[in-house]
Amino acid sequence: MLESFNTVEELADAFRQLSLDDWSLQDLDPLYFGPNHPLTSPFLHKTPPSPTSLPGSSDVDSIPPPAGKALERMPDDIIYQLFNFLQTADPLESLRTTVTLSHVCAQWRAVAINAPLLWTYVKLSWTRKRINHSQVVEKFLSRSQHLPLTIHLVLDLFLERYVYQWAHALSAHAHRFHELIMIVNSGLPLRVAMQVILPLEMPRLIHFDFAMLGNTGCTVAMKPRPAEQATRLGDHLVIPKSPVSYLDWTVRNFHITSLSLKYLDLGMSELFPILIMTQSTLTHLEYYNVTADDNIFPRITLPKLTSLQIGYTWARSAWSLVEWLICPNLRSVYVHDFGRCPEARTPLDVRDDTAEWPDWAANKDARELLIALCPFTQITSLTLRGVTCFFSTFEEVTLPLQHLFRGLESLVLVQSDSQFFHALFDITLDSIPADLGALSELVITSDDYPLVLDYLRLRAARGLPKLTLFSVNPRMAILRHFYRDFSNDFHVRGQVKHQPRKETRSMGVHPYPREARPARSIIGTFKFVYDGTRVQPDDTPGGLGMEDGDQIDAFLEQLGGGGGGGPRPNQN
Repeated sequence: MLESFNTVEELADAFRQLSLDDWSLQDLDPLYFGPNHPLTSPFLHKTPPSPTSLPGSSDVDSIPPPAGKALERMPDDIIYQLFNFLQTADPLESLRTTVTLSHVCAQWRAVAINAPLLWTYVKLSWTRKRINHSQVVEKFLSRSQHLPLTIHLVLDLFLERYVYQWAHALSAHAHRFHELIMIVNSGLPLRVAMQVILPLEMPRLIHFDFAMLGNTGCTVAMKPRPAEQATRLGDHLVIPKSPVSYLDWTVRNFHITSLSLKYLDLGMSELFPILIMTQSTLTHLEYYNVTADDNIFPRITLPKLTSLQIGYTWARSAWSLVEWLICPNLRSVYVHDFGRCPEARTPLDVRDDTAEWPDWAANKDARELLIALCPFTQITSLTLRGVTCFFSTFEEVTLPLQHLFRGLESLVLVQSDSQFFHALFDITLDSIPADLGALSELVITSDDYPLVLDYLRLRAARGLPKLTLFSVNPRMAILRHFYRDFSNDFHVRGQVKHQPRKETRSMGVHPYPREARPARSIIGTFKFVYDGTRVQPDDTPGGLGMEDGDQIDAFLEQLGGGGGGGPRPNQN
């Protein structure tokens, strides 16, 4: 059909090479279609007329066909396949691609508009530049016809007279909302966002993501609650003055299956009633507490909880949560000291940059937290990130770890206490092979090269099977020469896999302002977080004067870490 391409996939790959933010229609030239191809037409080298400039085109989607028929030689099904092949895992990028290609000509636009699968994700921004465009919103929402919708709302302006217009525009399609994502400026009253979504009836909603621009947020996965159950629930199931008071609407109308509360000033007294209402359906709980709340509450059973992720700045606050939880089916535990080992989105005001010794170290000791995890005997995946036991002896730390390490299938130790890996070595030496034979994935950050190599040799000497995945920080990259004897796959985390995006900087200031986050500097294969001072590329890690806790090796990006490229290919 096309002279320059054999398949639609090849044509789609050619379009992917274009920068969709900057490309113009003149990119569709003989470079792709050949000098004599029927698609090469002067019409492609002209800017398409705007919808409002066409005679009688008051409707945004009503564009008459062009006078010429240069593009009509490409069948509609080929154009539709091209749109499909250009869809990516990022829904926002896919939407931008669809919108861009739909402006090539009237035929391409007609194909795109009449393909509902291309419009199942819609991002609506309510900012100072876009105060009221409800008519455009209605057009985008109607293009998906009867398919489920993913709605991304960005609220950055408080004009109450437009709230009802937005609610009215969304209400006609609310029954099709499958996922709802809301980004709200932290300076706006919470009631503004609630006025937009509270009047909506969303029976098909299964995912709700609410985030403030200050990096605090809440993510909820849920399933609709039967109407007869929702009517029996009283008011104020969640404390009205709580930072998550909007969950009162969620708990009232849905069964929550996954709950993520990160970097919120939310104490145990406010979390407890939420868990009571969700205990029969909750399977995943993520709770990053920024307060030093250590109140004791009655024990609560979460029979379906299989995944628990805890973040803290004071180990006592995390202990108070684990201590009163009964989770008979818990399989995965993730413990993260985000004050000592922050991730990319961790707010700056909760980090441990100004903490004083020894009070700081005493509040970081997580030995009691590790002991509280021991009753969860079904754990198969354990991640300890930034966890330390400064004031505990090696014998005191080893005892709870003996219970936690046995039977594990996956173990991740990122920027944690060096005693943990020493304990793993001793446990491997003293335990029977059946206790540690299930361990198949090991991720560690360590500077003790001889100890790591001795541990791998010990596993082989004791007859333990090879690791399926073995991942280390860049300082241990030399192990790639020996990994075949101990592991089937070897990864070095913290290395850049792809070339970084080109950015224009002027006087050291990024041209596009973003929310506050730690600055980064890539030095060889190392990635550091620093306090804003300039780091020269020729500086060495030893010359930076940083503590080990300040280095972020960005292990396992899917575990919540920031930075670092994806997994490296196998290397000899």
